[in-house]
Amino acid sequence: MGMGIVGAMTVSMDDARGNYSTSVDIPINVSGASDVGAMDISLMYDPSVLSPTGIVNTGDLTADLLVINDNTLTDDGDFSDESDNQTVWDYGALANNTTATSGVVNISIINRYGFNGAGSVAMVRFNVIGSDVESPLNLSVAAYNVGEPIVNTTTGNVTGYESIPVTPLNGTFTAEESDGHTSDFTADGFVNTDDVVYMVVNLWGACTAGAEGDFTADGFVNTDDVVYMVVNLWGTCP
Repeated sequence: MGMGIVGAMTVSMDDARGNYSTSVDIPINVSGASDVGAMDISLMYDPSVLSPTGIVNTGDLTADLLVINDNTLTDDGDFSDESDNQTVWDYGALANNTTATSGVVNISIINRYGFNGAGSVAMVRFNVIGSDVESPLNLSVAAYNVGEPIVNTTTGNVTGYESIPVTPLNGTFTAEESDGHTSDFTADGFVNTDDVVYMVVNLWGACTAGAEGDFTADGFVNTDDVVYMVVNLWGTCP
């Protein structure tokens, strides 16, 4: 990672990794934040390695904001209920706009009172569709200071906010090979909670040595294999 602008806020991607056919949440981090009232973030990746799920959640510094993913809004474009409107009014919102083949996840953050310090501002969820390959995690960021409004001298209206200098620090995602236990019981190409449900149901069936789900190779499908499955779901295998 290179040197940043002195006094600038840093927005960074840590290097990350995950197994083929799993889902991963990748954080976008900031440091040196001061009265950040709005951010526009573009996270660029290789769509042959990672496939966005359309889910972007809040981070440490944005935990109170309303998350606007596809299922948050109704068909007419209004918020789903009055409590959502109140959350935006009281705190702010985080929204994303992306497609599976675009190679870019676009995120907009509005924080009514501004946030300060260091921590994560967003958690971007991807499905890992590549194996034994890498993807760049490149950032383009604009940020604005809620404490420095731009006022129209004629009308007295606030027309915007002064920008904050930002140093983006890029990262790399490594898609690792499967260890042979893909756990993709539903055969949908991904290891997720659907496969955990399948595993738990399968646990109570008649299972013998060599049965699907016998990860511990002890001749039985039992709770030891469920533990293995849950650990494997998050990208780390014993």
